[in-house]
Amino acid sequence: MDFPSYVPNAVRELIDAYLEGDSAHNWADFGWREALAKSERELRRLEGLLQSIKDLEGLNNVRVEYAKESANARGIGENVASLERLALRPEMQAAYARLVGALGTDTELKAFIRAAWGAHMNYGTFRDRLKEAAEIARKVADAAGALHELLQKAEGFGTYLPGEFFGIRSLLRNTDHDPDDRNHYMWQRLRHVVLGDRPDPLPQDTNVVPLRVEVVLVSALDATPLDPEEQARNMLDYAWGTAPDVRPIVATMQRAAQECVPTETGTIGAALSRQKSNRKTEYLRGFASLLRNEHSIKLTADIMNAMAVTATVVLNDPDTVVTYDDVRKAVANLPL
Repeated sequence: MDFPSYVPNAVRELIDAYLEGDSAHNWADFGWREALAKSERELRRLEGLLQSIKDLEGLNNVRVEYAKESANARGIGENVASLERLALRPEMQAAYARLVGALGTDTELKAFIRAAWGAHMNYGTFRDRLKEAAEIARKVADAAGALHELLQKAEGFGTYLPGEFFGIRSLLRNTDHDPDDRNHYMWQRLRHVVLGDRPDPLPQDTNVVPLRVEVVLVSALDATPLDPEEQARNMLDYAWGTAPDVRPIVATMQRAAQECVPTETGTIGAALSRQKSNRKTEYLRGFASLLRNEHSIKLTADIMNAMAVTATVVLNDPDTVVTYDDVRKAVANLPL
């Protein structure tokens, strides 16, 4: 790429590595441009299938693949375009002039660009997932509450109902993974160990004369020590005897679901820490979080002025011009 003269060498090196790849410096063998070309080739292949496939089921499957790949291509394309804007948009000259004076090293210059680029994501997707998680927690709380009431009633009919209604140990003893689960056979082999069950007795040879058993009383000092495996089984058997029943465990699940407040952490958590969705504010808070918390760059006046220019370029919305005051307000009380 032909960079304008005002783009610092460190930034040129970073953007080139992102766009073109640089395996010599631990980047991918190919960059975002090649990733975009690969995705576009796949789209053309799927377009050909859409024209040639006749059966409805196969056509629908290809349509689903095409929709996913289209979304993938759009995301990659925006990554490429965002990096190119950081390199080529004339407004960035003012930002780079401030950054060269405010940041002492090439590492910090690269960190600023990484943060500017990395913070550009669809935060609405994460906000929607938080809402969905909260709704799932509410439904779990309702279902667990109903099950808790039923199990409480069931306790009066214990002799008629299966042990799995009441004992976690019984549930575990009689529950397996799906046969295709990687832990299916491992759990079958280890379950008796976890539960403290004794192994099945060995089949007896009917031709063997039974041993004569003689009971001899000995002092504690002369007693033969217990087998370690038997000691472990005894301990687990005792522990499971003291474990809570199913009903209080379901009540714990209900309480945890009622108290659950789904949250995000890190950059995404910082971006979503305000209640209302706002693309500009979310981006600025994510940008600032990456700078301060991941790259240890202080948000000085020069840095926030550079952030304002850079945010305008990255967001690339004709109706959005980010000012220093926008940055200052967005990053106020930014969570650590």
